[in-house]
Amino acid sequence: MPVSAAIFLAGFFAITGSPPFGPFVSEVLILGAAFAAGRWLVGGLFLVFLFLVFAGMGGTSLAALQGRPSPGARSSPYRDSFTTAAPAIVLLAAVLVLGLYLPGPLRALLEAAAAALGAGR
Repeated sequence: MPVSAAIFLAGFFAITGSPPFGPFVSEVLILGAAFAAGRWLVGGLFLVFLFLVFAGMGGTSLAALQGRPSPGARSSPYRDSFTTAAPAIVLLAAVLVLGLYLPGPLRALLEAAAAALGAGR
């Protein structure tokens, strides 16, 4: 199922904060703020933990994506089709687009929510 595997791999990159997905920007901002404030230990630990998360999730995810399928998987009647892949592709594209561009009304809504929570004090 090559389409499902590609979607799964893209989802892995999205959830681990790889570029160009949205979490990557927040990770870079957190690191920049930590190092700008002179908190080298916090920034270093953040990098170490990011690496551990990526390596742990990568080991599990890539093991599922690589190698030969089991005999049971080969005999499965399930195959990729437009109706099963299209919704996941549309949602993955939405995650990618929102990671690169945030529409004005959504940005205003998020800023209002942050202000209500007292962010930026």
